Amino acid sequence: MYFHIDEAGNTGNNLFDSAQPRLSYGVLSSLRNVDALCTDIHKEIQREIGDGQIHANQLGFGGLVRIAPLLIEIQRKMEFDFDYYCTANAKNMGYLKLSNRLLSQTGDETCPRNTLSA
Repeated sequence: MYFHIDEAGNTGNNLFDSAQPRLSYGVLSSLRNVDALCTDIHKEIQREIGDGQIHANQLGFGGLVRIAPLLIEIQRKMEFDFDYYCTANAKNMGYLKLSNRLLSQTGDETCPRNTLSA
């Protein structure tokens, strides 16, 4: 099983920052290894957008529309499931802080950033 995890509202080590009271995670999961099976499509997306990283907030709607056919191709190939987690409860923030710290300390050799495999 492979997981690609990204957070929103993370204030780095200042997790209890009152300016960002919510922390959320989006998780894509698949039985297939997207890093191994979609390298060519990923490179094509990078060429199309002229950047090594894909960020929706930088691409905007028009940029996403340009690469949508390639993203759909990846989805069809990988059959991703999507889960969303969000908390505004300070009691849960300690757990999420620990979880985030564990994710950030995962060795690069075994798990690329934002990617976990089990």
